[in-house]
This record gives sequence, C-alpha cells and structure tokens, in this order.
Amino acid sequence: EKKVKGKEFISFGSDNRYPEFLLGLYQDCSTLQSIINGTVDYVKGNRIIFQGIDNKEVNRKGETITEVVEKCASDYLIFGHFYIQVVRNRLGQVSEIYWLDASKVRTNESNEVFYYSDSWSKKYGIVDYTVYPKFNPENTEISSSIIMIKTPQSRGVYGVPVWSGSIKSALIETKISDFHLNEISNNFLGSSVINFNNGKPTDEQKREIEDEINEKFAGSGNAGRILLSFNESEKNKTTIERLGTDDFSDRYTELAKHTREQLFISFRAQPILFGLTSEISTGFSTDEFNQTFSLFNRTVVKPIQDKISDCINKIFGEGSLSIESFSLNIE
Repeated sequence: EKKVKGKEFISFGSDNRYPEFLLGLYQDCSTLQSIINGTVDYVKGNRIIFQGIDNKEVNRKGETITEVVEKCASDYLIFGHFYIQVVRNRLGQVSEIYWLDASKVRTNESNEVFYYSDSWSKKYGIVDYTVYPKFNPENTEISSSIIMIKTPQSRGVYGVPVWSGSIKSALIETKISDFHLNEISNNFLGSSVINFNNGKPTDEQKREIEDEINEKFAGSGNAGRILLSFNESEKNKTTIERLGTDDFSDRYTELAKHTREQLFISFRAQPILFGLTSEISTGFSTDEFNQTFSLFNRTVVKPIQDKISDCINKIFGEGSLSIESFSLNIE
C-alpha cells in the first residue's frame, strides 16, 4: 500500500496492480483455484434465502442473491476483501445491490471513499474512474454508495487474503507447471546436442540441415530447441558440461507436494474436502468427509457466511439474509 502524491486513493502494489497479481495466481495455480472454488461452493451452502424468498433477484441485471454471494465470497478469498454497490431509488430506499470486482476498486486511507476503474494498468495517460462514497444506512440521499468488507487479519487499507503466507508456494507451483510444459513442448530435447563430425558445410547447408532436424524431432513451433554442432572431425566435436543434475522430475515432484501442503495449511483445509484423497486413503469416505467438513465449516466457511450475512443485513435490515449450511444430501 502506497500513498502517491497527487492521488486521492491508496495505490495497491508498487504499480497499483497487486490485485491483478493475486488474480493471476488464482487463475494459474490449480491447487489454489481448487481450494477457493470449493470453499465458495461451501459458503453458498444448499440454499440462500433473501427477504423470505429463495434465491431472489437483487438488481436490474437479473442477478440473484446467490450469484452476488458467490462473487463476494470469491473476492474475499482471493483478495481478502469484497465490495458491494448499494443503489437507492428516488424515495431513498435501497432498491438494488451489485457485486463490484475487487480488482477494479481502490479506496482512500480511511475507507470512506471508493474509486472504480475498468483499467488501473495504463502506463500513460489519465486513468478514468468513478468515485463513490461509503455506504451509510442513515443517509438516504446518496443514490449510489459502496460497502467494503475485509478479512479480520487485515491491518491496512486493503484486505489480506488468508493464503497470503503461501503466495510463494502458489508461485512455485505455477513455475513447476511451466517447467513441465516447456519439457513437453521441446519433446524433452532441450539439452540435446547433435554432432556432425564430417566437416563444416556452408551456411545455407547448415540452415537446411537444422530445418530438417527440427521438423523431424522437435515438432512445429519448437525450432532451435536442439543444438547442432558442425565439426571438422570427431576429435573436434562439441561437449557439454552439465552443472545441474538429471533428477529434476523427482525434485520437482517433492517440491510440488510441499507447495500443495502449504496452500492447504493456509486455508486450514484437507484435500478430501475438494475431491482429493490422501496417499494412505483407499478412496472417498462420507464419514471422513463429514468429520473433516465439520471443522472446516466451523473455522473457515461459517465466518465467511457471517461476514456476508452481516453485510447484507446492514444494508436491508436484520434477518434479511440466511444461508442454509452445505450438506452432501440435499432434500
């Protein structure tokens, strides 16, 4: 978080794009995405009742309360906070609510004013944004305002996601995936050398030979992945000294396992909650799931439900929203 001279809002990240970084990790890290998506499903529960109606529409776009809750829970888990836009009618009554993409909202130091922009990433020119005041249930004259909800561990202007301690683990998992993708893309021949020890051909002949080799062994789009060496004789052939080891696959497998464990730890979750079984498990067990979910629901899911319910009730009045807890058996 950084106060920039001449700017009313607090910059989020050195380039004001930290939310985009977090969103990118969520999109690229399969373990993180699985945990967050699964937790959001648990937060939605079996049913959401709003003002006595099951899954009621809450705005002119036709979005239901379930859709708004789902998006708020997702932002809360990804970014550590979420925003809801509150719209009043001419009589001053709250008529609509909208989820606002947390990656597109910035705020001032006191969280009293909010700034929405479709793009904060412009390097040049002026960033266009819309200014909204903080929601005040007593002020019925403001037609549009915003309410912000942050995680309890937040200490600054913006929220802190519960997985902040595992950001490096998420980064490592994405890098491991990139490594394996490059290995496959290069047909596992990225460090191969082909020696031609019968003299040096002309530059044109070298290009023809290189094109033929890459087309046959490296595949389309992978030209240049094999090192070709043209030598006067075998005595003059190219040699390569490997500084690393050949056990990358084993090392990365252990590292991937460690990063997954760290991500699950940060959410206080167990793999079985998201359809994954442990190494010692023989398969999915309903009893084991229910026991594990009971603790996860009490320590992680319900606090998020309470945050969202308190927010909606603050807007529409106590008792406006209720969420039926998740269960495997839906009547």
